[in-house]
Order: sequence, then C-alpha cells, then structure tokens
Amino acid sequence: MSEKKHEIPAALTAGSDRKSDTSKDFRENLGFHIQNNLVQIPCLLSATNSLDLAGKPPSHHRQDNIVGPIILHDGITDIPTLIDEVGIDIVTLAVLSDVPLHRPRRLELEDLVSQWRWLRQVWQFFCRTKVDNSHHISSNEADLVTARSANIVREISQARYNIAIADMRAMFQGLKKAPDNCNEPDQLQFLYLMRLFCPYIGHELLYRYGLVEKPDQSES
Repeated sequence: MSEKKHEIPAALTAGSDRKSDTSKDFRENLGFHIQNNLVQIPCLLSATNSLDLAGKPPSHHRQDNIVGPIILHDGITDIPTLIDEVGIDIVTLAVLSDVPLHRPRRLELEDLVSQWRWLRQVWQFFCRTKVDNSHHISSNEADLVTARSANIVREISQARYNIAIADMRAMFQGLKKAPDNCNEPDQLQFLYLMRLFCPYIGHELLYRYGLVEKPDQSES
C-alpha cells in the first residue's frame, strides 16, 4: 500500500514587529493542517466518520476564537530559525503540547529537549520492532484500531492538541510494556496518529513498514 506524503506547513516569514501575531497564526495553521490530514488516514476513517468529520473542511474549535501566542525564552529568536535548527517534528510537538490552544505557550529549551528525547525513544522502539508486511488487517482489527484511537481522534477534532499529545505518550508507554507482543494494529494506530504531529519521523517509520512511499524530503 502506498500513500502520498502530507505536505508540511510553510515556516513563518513575517517581520519581528508581528512575531506575536505570526506565532498565533503558526499554532493555528498547525492545527488546521493536523485536522485536515486526520480525515485522510485510512485506518481511522471509521472514527472520523463517527464524528462526522470525513469529507468536511477542518472545524477549528477555539475558546472565544483566540489562539495564544508562543512566548520564546532561553535565547530562542524566532520560529523559522527554530524549525531550521531542530526540525518541524520537534517544534510542532513543543508548541502544541502542555497547554490548550487558547493559552500562551511559553517555549523554553527544556521543552524542545523533552520532545527530542521522546521522539528518540519512539524512533528506537519502532526501528527494532518489525511487522509482517504479508499480514492484512481484517475488518475486526480495523474496528479495534478505531476503538483504541477514538479518544485521540476526538481530541484532535476539538483542537485539544495538548491532550491528544499526552494521550499519545500514554499509548506509547503501553506499547513499551510488551515490546515482543505489540501487534500490527497497535503499532499502526500509534504511527498514523504520530504522523499527524511529526510528518518526517512518522512518514519514515511508516515507510519502513512498507505502508507509504519513500520520503523525498530531507530529514528534520
């Protein structure tokens, strides 16, 4: 099975006098991008259909129609430079985690280090865990994947990205408890969801499972 890779949102280009506004736009655009790609994931179609999402444009739920800015600390100058230095995967997780979308996100170096450490764990785990590509997911297995993903899909559809990321971390902890018994539906469920937030690493891991085309983009 092959699948066209998701496009990645463009980095910010506005001047420093609009940093607050553009950081809000960046967080909001990331959310729209994630919601739009959510309805394109084959193994989650049942979940998105049950939430009446499939075939519809993203509906961004924000408290009082406000998206909080990103407040940079520890000498971090701007988001485009940060993306160039650490990659869009780490930046996306960092700016959407910990706090709701309507609240300001105070971004420190420790936040970036924390996300990097977690992604390294994910990478190491899935690089040493292989699936049987000859196995095809049955309809019952697909339903199971949907059931286990339903809460995260719901949180993403409501723009509660911080909770979705926290739930994904919990899901990964569950996979780590039985590394020799992780079945294909469990792994695919996690990787397809992670790909929404981490397009580079998620795509590369799915490629290693033979589920998407080889990425033609540079690594983050």
